[in-house]
Amino acid sequence: MSVTSQSTAPVEVARTRVAPIALAGGWRGSLFRSEENAAKTGALDPSRLTPEQWRSILEQLTENPDAFPGHAVLKYAADAEIIRVQPQVQGTAIDLVCRRSQSRGLLRYIRNRLGLGRNHAIVSGAQSLHQAGINTARPLALIESSGVSFDAWLVMEYVPNVVDLDQVALRLLPRVATHRHRRIKDALLATIVECFVALERSGLAHRDLKASNILLGNWSFDSSPPTVWILDLEGLRRSSRRREARRLKPLMRLASSLLGYASVTRTDHARFLMAYLESVGEQEPRWRPLYRQLAGEAGEYGQRSRSRKTHKLDGYVEDTHHGS
Repeated sequence: MSVTSQSTAPVEVARTRVAPIALAGGWRGSLFRSEENAAKTGALDPSRLTPEQWRSILEQLTENPDAFPGHAVLKYAADAEIIRVQPQVQGTAIDLVCRRSQSRGLLRYIRNRLGLGRNHAIVSGAQSLHQAGINTARPLALIESSGVSFDAWLVMEYVPNVVDLDQVALRLLPRVATHRHRRIKDALLATIVECFVALERSGLAHRDLKASNILLGNWSFDSSPPTVWILDLEGLRRSSRRREARRLKPLMRLASSLLGYASVTRTDHARFLMAYLESVGEQEPRWRPLYRQLAGEAGEYGQRSRSRKTHKLDGYVEDTHHGS
């Protein structure tokens, strides 16, 4: 079985058109079809599959997703599950990530029926990130059941050769020769700062940009600069908060998720804050009081978050062999 792959370099945004699709069993939804191949790899682009090809994939998804080749659970929660599947199309396996969600409660049911639910927000968020120049997976299809109990599947492309920042800090960076640490850290710092600044300048905020939700391509900076990907879009919002609050909370959340890691020092935290403030035009002397403020808030947040952990798979550990 062959699996299509793509580079983790930044991709250009292809023009997308929305096409309706109807399936057996009363399922209806939309296909998000690219008019050109955004990855430009020559591989089979799932956003360019025909409606007939998609209908076959989606009907199996609604009937028996466990039967797909390559089926694997990536995350799960009480009302949602995210799986990876590799359906065969024209003798080639394409890589997909599929999010199944079910409504719990009347208000959420109504919001979903009105197109205001999480799946629609994820599609909109992906479009906003692409417009901001931030890497994320492309939405490919969204289908919803027509029954009394709301059931939905959101299908997105799978992004290979990435690993989350949490795994880099915890397991991978300590395996790299010490003399390479500074170069790798500086490259990662610059790339992540650039992502945070792009979010702010686009009027976007992510309430959960912890280390495990920041995905990295080429993290070890061997042959090309690292890239940052945001694949968990449930925390993405248009921000209406004050500028200062919008800046500090994501920085605190990221710092909190990296506390206690020997590979991430206080100097690294300070370098990140100074680079961020410089990128947004702040005066450098201001970093010291902000650093003290963020350090205190990050520690308190970390204690609170540890007490409310839920039962779910967390993190993204694909292709973690780089840099060994």
